[in-house]
Amino acid sequence: MRREKIVNKKAGVFSIILTMVLITIAFSGCTTTEKEPTKIILYYNEGNDARKLGCQLLKDNIEAITSDIKIEIQELAWAQYLDKLQKKEMPIFFLGWAPDYAHPDNYLDPFARSTGTYANRVGFSDPEVDAWIDEAKQELNETRAKELYKKIEQRLFDQAVYLYVDQPINFHVERTWVQGYFYNPMFSDLMFKYLSKNGSPDDTTFVQFTIGGPRSLDPAWDYETAGGQILQNVYETLIFYKGASASELEPLLATEVPSIENGGISEDGLTYTFHLREDVTFHDGTKFNASAVKYSIDRAMYYDDPESPGWILTQVLDPEDTNSVEVVDEYTVRFHLQYPYSPFLFCLAYTVADIVSPTYVEANGGIQPRSENNWMDRHTCGTGPFMVDSWAEDNSYIVLKKNPNYWGEEPALDTVRIEYIDEYNTRYLALIGGTADTIYVPREHASELMNRESEGIRAVTGTPTFDVNFFGFNLAMPPFDNLNVRKAFCYAFDYETYYNQVQSGITSPLQGVIPKGMFGHYDELPIYTKDLERAKSYLAQAGYSTK
Repeated sequence: MRREKIVNKKAGVFSIILTMVLITIAFSGCTTTEKEPTKIILYYNEGNDARKLGCQLLKDNIEAITSDIKIEIQELAWAQYLDKLQKKEMPIFFLGWAPDYAHPDNYLDPFARSTGTYANRVGFSDPEVDAWIDEAKQELNETRAKELYKKIEQRLFDQAVYLYVDQPINFHVERTWVQGYFYNPMFSDLMFKYLSKNGSPDDTTFVQFTIGGPRSLDPAWDYETAGGQILQNVYETLIFYKGASASELEPLLATEVPSIENGGISEDGLTYTFHLREDVTFHDGTKFNASAVKYSIDRAMYYDDPESPGWILTQVLDPEDTNSVEVVDEYTVRFHLQYPYSPFLFCLAYTVADIVSPTYVEANGGIQPRSENNWMDRHTCGTGPFMVDSWAEDNSYIVLKKNPNYWGEEPALDTVRIEYIDEYNTRYLALIGGTADTIYVPREHASELMNRESEGIRAVTGTPTFDVNFFGFNLAMPPFDNLNVRKAFCYAFDYETYYNQVQSGITSPLQGVIPKGMFGHYDELPIYTKDLERAKSYLAQAGYSTK
């Protein structure tokens, strides 16, 4: 009896222990470890309030539909931004593109070619797309060229390589005493030789308050709008855009624009001959001639780097062929192309084809293949109507002075001062107070300066730009190596709020990388709109929980 009680007692204890073990196992099976959210840093450039607000719209909508993704928005100074972008360290970034020359190839090459400026930065590489771009370059039949453009645009859309944001409409604000302003979508902001002032406290000095100072002032290296504005005022190309036209060119340092009709372009489209002005000198007194043209173009081609604009030339000229740019005589130069390329003349209107003083460059470091010339980054010597007088070490301002020996019509302005001020209110007060003649105005502030001519403020708008704004996804960095995540982000962006509130309605939807109004635009390409249900569906397919 006693033994039976002991056995039963032991059995009872065992049962209790076993039950507790089973309960523990059962409960442990129900316990889940909370998943750490994916953290993403979204970058934009300092001082651009529209991009800041655009980033916030994207962050808010993504975090509203999933707890698995947390986005941190980070602002960087322009030089730091470019450096980080160059090193491919950004998972996602908000940026814009202003064209180098008015042709679809200037969009497809940087955005879609594997070695292109942005395709390289986001890690997009598609050999079939590269082949289509090469074919389109040489295609003289416009119908066939447009078919190739459509295929490339559709491939970029299907792969959601970019989140297309908008194509802005020009918006410019100035004091009413400013005269001569007109808009050309191919200008890098202002051409000061066209401007004058009448009735201001100082009619010979022009002051601009804007954002984002230049990274470099070397035409062979600089590849951004801030530097481009300085370059187009202190240097000159052989030909340039005529007035407000983005499709018509006129001679500048050349005496005429080559054509098949005037014998300047060969029938096969492989040679372009330019006759040059004989009355031009550089800012250092060096004589402008055909040798200076060859030196400048050869030098630009030596910078065979995705971060420099040299590709605009090397895509059609062979940098290894010393005869690509031929000096025929002192005032005649001939270009030998590797294949027919219809937009070649427009390529030569970009600042990469600015003509520099060979004497000045050689006295200050010379040609440095695939490496920046630090002296030329901060000093200039061209033939243009203005010269760089000073450039602050902290990049806070640049001062230009009129070239007293300019070969063309004398500019009305003696001095131009450009101040780079990120804070909008400072710029606004300078305009209202008359300290600044013109300022950069983010579109979210546009309504503040409309209809104020009675107060001496003029707003000019209505002309579409060829600029495109977009988010770039780094396809090599998680989570954007997943197509479903990229598509989710495209559907999560609040486009209408961005257009109407951030850009004050002074913009339009971006339909692909080739902008509306340019030959080759694909009118039937789908346009992303905000659709949070579709965004959630794509996130779920990528393995993220949704709210």
